[in-house]
Amino acid sequence: MKKGNQSELIKSQIWFLKTKQKEELASLKNQLHITFESFKPINLLKETFKEVGESPDLKSNLLNSAIGLSTGFISKKLMVGKTSNPIKNIIGTVVEFAIANVVTKNSEKIISTGETLFQLIFKRKKDKKLDLQTLENNRLIDN
Repeated sequence: MKKGNQSELIKSQIWFLKTKQKEELASLKNQLHITFESFKPINLLKETFKEVGESPDLKSNLLNSAIGLSTGFISKKLMVGKTSNPIKNIIGTVVEFAIANVVTKNSEKIISTGETLFQLIFKRKKDKKLDLQTLENNRLIDN
């Protein structure tokens, strides 16, 4: 009777291990499929852009770089224009990258200075309007 119980026990353990092996193989195949999908170029690009969108520092750096590059490009076009002279083109390119580099590295200072100038200009206009209104009110009172 012991042999019967032991053989039944062994059979049940074999069945259990085979079932476990099938489940683990299915899980492994599923994980392999997920890994394969994640390494497709389009999915890598999607994930990269998702990470870029979620990172505020990276957004700020990209924005500053874009502002720097566009400022450099505009300054080159203003200085050189459309020319076929290779020396002017080289100088224009050097100026473009120099300005882009300066603007990118000092973008926070440039933005704060621009905001201050903007506020000063519009404050002066408001002050002038208030002064003109005060003068006109004084004239109306004198008459």
